[in-house]
Amino acid sequence: FIKRYAEFRMVHLVEQSLQHLRLGVFDVLPSTSLDYLSPEDFRLLLNGTSNINITTLMAYTT
Repeated sequence: FIKRYAEFRMVHLVEQSLQHLRLGVFDVLPSTSLDYLSPEDFRLLLNGTSNINITTLMAYTT
């Protein structure tokens, strides 16, 4: 029961959202462009990094 419930929570509840995300990514990029990305590379592509370089930020905004 717990395994099936966990699968439902982790897969089926977000399935539609993930499908929309997938379609949005493929509107911008060809589907083959993601073939060689690792999960970590894909996470960085979507989220970026948490490090903020103030000097670089100021160079682009001033």
